[in-house]
Amino acid sequence: MNSMSKAYGKRRQARLVLLTQTGLHMSFLFYSVSGVYGWAPSSFVIAKRDMSVVPLSIQTRCSAAAGSDSSSENQTSEAREMKDLILSLSKERTDDSRRQRMQCIFTEAFSRPNGDPQRFTHLFDQQLIILGDQVKAKAAAMAIDLEQEADTHAISTEQSLADNEAGKMREKSAEEKQLWALVDMMVQSKTIVKRASGDLGSKGRFG
Repeated sequence: MNSMSKAYGKRRQARLVLLTQTGLHMSFLFYSVSGVYGWAPSSFVIAKRDMSVVPLSIQTRCSAAAGSDSSSENQTSEAREMKDLILSLSKERTDDSRRQRMQCIFTEAFSRPNGDPQRFTHLFDQQLIILGDQVKAKAAAMAIDLEQEADTHAISTEQSLADNEAGKMREKSAEEKQLWALVDMMVQSKTIVKRASGDLGSKGRFG
């Protein structure tokens, strides 16, 4: 076995032990950049407890020369993956399950090297605001449609009043529930970051 093969095996063994101790499952690819060998994540990081998925492109990446086109593609990919992550969180069945999953995801993000927690938080807030505006507009449009439909089917004053009362008691639409989830996520994310800043601030992660 040549020296490179030995290094290959040693790197692989050390990485697997580290992952076992941290309770995370990760798949890696062996890479070579300018004669430097190492391992890099190949797909997703999955938290062992609740299987929360954190997008690969939001993870710390191996530094390498890349053109502006590549950088733009990476940013687009990160935004898309963060959007998918937020949508997935917003569709959790209960507030508690969503909040627990968020806590797990942010805890993983805060454990990254300097610079990555800020980037993750900024991207999360950015995409959360965009999605919130989109869902809000959709929910408002649906509310107008429901009001117009109620007016069309109102036969008498009594029927109209009955419809109005029924409208007050109606179950929230999927869009309204999702909008509430997004608002709650915004509040929870701010709270999580605020609580973590005391511990991480001295380390320069939220400076």
